[in-house]
Amino acid sequence: MLDLRNRDGYADKATDHAFGDEINPSLLVLKYLVYLDLSMNNFGGLLYLDPSNNVVEPIENDLHWLATLSSLKYLNLEGVNLAKTTSYWLPTVNMLPSFVELHLPSCRLPMLPLTLPSINFTSLLVLDLSDNKFTSTIPPWLFNLTELEMLDLTDNNLTGKLPDSLGYLKSLRYLDLSYNSFQGSIPKSIGNLTSLEEFDLAWNQMSGIIPESLGKLSSLVSLDIYGNQHMGRCHYRSSFRETWRPEKSIDCVYTQNEHPMRTRHVEEIVPGQRCLRHPTSRSFH
Repeated sequence: MLDLRNRDGYADKATDHAFGDEINPSLLVLKYLVYLDLSMNNFGGLLYLDPSNNVVEPIENDLHWLATLSSLKYLNLEGVNLAKTTSYWLPTVNMLPSFVELHLPSCRLPMLPLTLPSINFTSLLVLDLSDNKFTSTIPPWLFNLTELEMLDLTDNNLTGKLPDSLGYLKSLRYLDLSYNSFQGSIPKSIGNLTSLEEFDLAWNQMSGIIPESLGKLSSLVSLDIYGNQHMGRCHYRSSFRETWRPEKSIDCVYTQNEHPMRTRHVEEIVPGQRCLRHPTSRSFH
């Protein structure tokens, strides 16, 4: 047990006994530490916080302590047990307008709130909510985060159709929606994501024709729609041939029971073929 509370009771830099702005990295090597209390100190200037995979017991206060870290830009709580939090974790996160990266994978979050009255963390570039077993649809507020470059929602149980508003996220470079229960077809608005480099939609319940607007994604280097057994094929029409020229290599993972295959010259998208190359970085910090 390590008690580093400010015993004066005031989180003020002028207080002699208060810590502020930085947490000494030496705390991270205390591998047998089971209790750490840093309350009533001043970490309002803290920019980067990564206690990932270090908190086993469930946190029960809906992340209210985050509200005091007003300058925080990067937060990684990967593997931290948030199973006992309620939907109020999202309004707490929304109080931090400086956020650039938010990583909450494998946190056992019980729900992904569908509503958020206003969006304050609009500077967010990276949002990772993978492996939390959400059971809702994609919340509409998410499509207001128009600066997002990376969105990872893989390995949940998200349902419903992909909305046309997906096309609002025009800054996306990496989009992973794999291992969910999405249905319907890929929206035509996918063609608005012209910065997209990786698109993973594997292992859902998608169906229908792959839209020709996919051919507008001139930056795309990896496409994975494997495991969507009822998705039809889409022949490369003019937009595909114009964007994905023969000299351009693109990696595609398709969706039927055929043997994996790598190709540089794709004339049609046939579900079932597999080829992967050059995954882009999934971290932007």
